[in-house]
Amino acid sequence: MERLSVAKGGKIVVWGDHFNSETRAILSILEIAGVHYDFRMVNTLEDQHKGEAYRHVNPSCTIPMFENGNDKIIGGGVANILYLSGACHQVAEKLFPEHERAEIEKLLNWFYMKMRTETQRLIKLIVPGKVQGGKMVITSAS
Repeated sequence: MERLSVAKGGKIVVWGDHFNSETRAILSILEIAGVHYDFRMVNTLEDQHKGEAYRHVNPSCTIPMFENGNDKIIGGGVANILYLSGACHQVAEKLFPEHERAEIEKLLNWFYMKMRTETQRLIKLIVPGKVQGGKMVITSAS
């Protein structure tokens, strides 16, 4: 089966939540590169990513997920970005020039392995409750 790429008239559909940093990264890359896409909101604060409707689309219940024709890209991090750079010539041209690609990939990997790990740890200390997958506890200051 031939892959439907954006260059061949395919359209990317992004499933995600604006609160999710990886969803924002994907949307930013597509916007900067001028790639047309459809966005489908999956509100994680309301557990829509665990609901039957989204589970039918993505059994792993993770976000972001995006579709490119018959391809479903489930996962995260650098893999999503590298997929876009290969499937969308606009992304490759604007954000991944061939002569700088190795350095860009090195920095992306460093960011996701080091910086992202630490920023997620800090966010868990600062942002309580439902945002982190738990129940929000509200206490009164007396």
